Amino acid sequence: MYKAVRTRAGAVLTGAALLIGGLTACGSDGGTAGAREDGGGRSASAAKASPQEAVKAAYGKTLEAGTAAFHLKEVQADGKTTELSGTKGWYPAGHEMKQPNGKRQILLPGVVYTESEKPVQGKSWMKMVLAKDGKPTPRFEDTPAEFLALMIDQPGVRHVGSEQAGGGAAEHYQGAFTLDQLLVSDEQSKLVPEAERSSMREALKRAKIVSYSLDVWIDGAGHPVKVEAQRTDDKGADRITAEFSQYGAAPAVQPPPAAETADFDEVMKGVSDSLAESEKSIEETRRKLANQGH
Repeated sequence: MYKAVRTRAGAVLTGAALLIGGLTACGSDGGTAGAREDGGGRSASAAKASPQEAVKAAYGKTLEAGTAAFHLKEVQADGKTTELSGTKGWYPAGHEMKQPNGKRQILLPGVVYTESEKPVQGKSWMKMVLAKDGKPTPRFEDTPAEFLALMIDQPGVRHVGSEQAGGGAAEHYQGAFTLDQLLVSDEQSKLVPEAERSSMREALKRAKIVSYSLDVWIDGAGHPVKVEAQRTDDKGADRITAEFSQYGAAPAVQPPPAAETADFDEVMKGVSDSLAESEKSIEETRRKLANQGH
């Protein structure tokens, strides 16, 4: 997900820099309450439920919450590392992220908003449309709901044990899947909304995923508090470590105020028009000088 967004967002920042420089001169840590443990230290709910049932129950709880605070670290196959924190929402997807340098981004279906280092046209945010032909390109959202959705109806999911994660006790579930297996996740239960299920499968195929492994830690409230994922394609493996908390505490992610947002395409059109006008003026000056020379 972040690879494509970084590329497009980089274009926003580069375009904004050109404009400014060139034209100026012209979780839930207490969620284990009620998760009674049996003699082996495993919660009573986990002891009774199969791994598949536990994953579906957690998906339902996560779906209800709608949002969570997150901290995520991604290490790409080439070694490049991205670290983000903020709020994630799902159905519809929404991400309000802060990078280590403090720069903020808001990612909504088909559009990304990037906070500008300097105001552009007097506005502090730049909007760039990511949708192709008006349709958002399927991508990995890396939300707790998406991670769980990939594990629904997967017979290979297993319960590793009770461990500490997210500041408290959690149940650790694990699974490793091929692309063919991922493309039939939730095929029987149909818990994931159809549009999201379709988009998730298209993202898997578009990314040419070969294998996908997941480790998920679920707290006593039924929410994933930690996820470790490895996505492998023909170029190598991307590794993700994500921590989630404060489920349902934040409102749905919203775009910045329109009055504070410049449109990248409009700004670049203005730059192009200004350059064209400058070239026209220079050409007219050249002709006048040439005529004066005669």
